[in-house]
Amino acid sequence: MRRQFRWFLGCCFVVGLVTLQPSVTAIAQSVTPIGSYRCTGSQQGQTYELSLVVEAFGDAFRFAWGDPPTLFGLGLLHQGVMAVALVRPSTGAVGVALYRFRSGELSGVWSRGDGSIDTETCVAPKGSDA
Repeated sequence: MRRQFRWFLGCCFVVGLVTLQPSVTAIAQSVTPIGSYRCTGSQQGQTYELSLVVEAFGDAFRFAWGDPPTLFGLGLLHQGVMAVALVRPSTGAVGVALYRFRSGELSGVWSRGDGSIDTETCVAPKGSDA
């Protein structure tokens, strides 16, 4: 458990590095990732599909995957790149995700902390806020 906590802190440090350069805050940007998404991705060669809700949290963003949510994250948006620290409270598992954000889409890679890297694309339904 202690090793997972150190790994999680390391992920948070990396996420923090993404936002060190001065810029307009994510909330002040004309297009934000706030909204509901449908995600598809791969995990160890298996495909999956699940929902994602992104909410404002100060100048950062809260993420909740699943319905009901089982995976949570805290994300920072900087120059079109979203870095997210992940945690699954039921198991204590942690991870990190890195997305390219374009209006209505988050597309990138993620790792659950075991050294593997998987892909995910989350698309907002037409007419949504994201």
